[in-house]
Amino acid sequence: MIPAITGNVDIPGGWVMGMHGIGRFPSLIENLTPGANAKRLGADRFKLLGGEGADLPAAHIPTLLEAMREGKPYPVKAFLVFGNNTLTTYANSSLVYESLMQLDFMVSADLFMTPTAELADTVLPAASWPEIDQIAGLPTIAANVVMANQRAVRVGECKSDEEIFVELARRMKLPVCTESVEEVLNSQLKAGGLGVTFAELKQKGFIKVPFKYRKYEEHGFKTPTGKIELYATRFEQMGYAPLPYFEEPPESPISRPDVAKDYPLVLTTGARISYYFNSEHRQIEKLRKAHRDPMADIHPDTAERHGIKKGDWMWIETRRGRTRQRAPDDRN
Repeated sequence: MIPAITGNVDIPGGWVMGMHGIGRFPSLIENLTPGANAKRLGADRFKLLGGEGADLPAAHIPTLLEAMREGKPYPVKAFLVFGNNTLTTYANSSLVYESLMQLDFMVSADLFMTPTAELADTVLPAASWPEIDQIAGLPTIAANVVMANQRAVRVGECKSDEEIFVELARRMKLPVCTESVEEVLNSQLKAGGLGVTFAELKQKGFIKVPFKYRKYEEHGFKTPTGKIELYATRFEQMGYAPLPYFEEPPESPISRPDVAKDYPLVLTTGARISYYFNSEHRQIEKLRKAHRDPMADIHPDTAERHGIKKGDWMWIETRRGRTRQRAPDDRN
């Protein structure tokens, strides 16, 4: 809101909108029937993620896991996992484990044998970035520079996710998703208006898209009003608050004083560790040296009250389970 109020939008030195030199990789969501579309788990409650307001409609993962366990609103019996370590990246790992164990069949495509892959019936060898053809738009989403990521090597039987999708679609004799990956990349480049094929982009290496400021003066913004909105009219249409508001955490001394009797502290999660990427790369020794143990920040007053010193191991417990982590020391 501050850049909008001060006029610092899409101007030199301000909040700059990208040139979008490539089109979106097709989700093929438009090929679902209305009936199948309506079955997206959580779409009725989480409209920005899975409903009509979603940019790229998806299921709501906690609702999906609940359907695995309870079979409501319908049973989920098969699960294909691509680029995701489900067991360690969603809240309440014990409940996630219980959900995955209810499946009849699970496939995991990954570079490593992760905890999730260990539960799968079939593990497919995923391709890493030197093993795939891909278009990269930099910065991400803005795509002011479009680059060709070219496959340099292929080890064993690994395939990119997209190649696996194409193979499945062909085996299932689907009417869509059967074209080659290079054809899809060509369509992305065409949508971006660059006038080259992927083969030609590989020869060039990259294309810098001519930049233009104040694009909104010609096309407006992608909102119902065409303006940059402080009052989100699309939110209002979907039944959400159109302006920012404060909401107390669901389990805090204020919202749940009964819970706070046994659990008086508020846990905040989601902070990034610069040496890793989400749950990845923790088995790499050189990275592990920089952040060997799991650590949690704790206020000095709280630490003193509980007799916790720098570098001490401590148990962090909630109503759903507990984990053992270190208090930061002078090195971290």
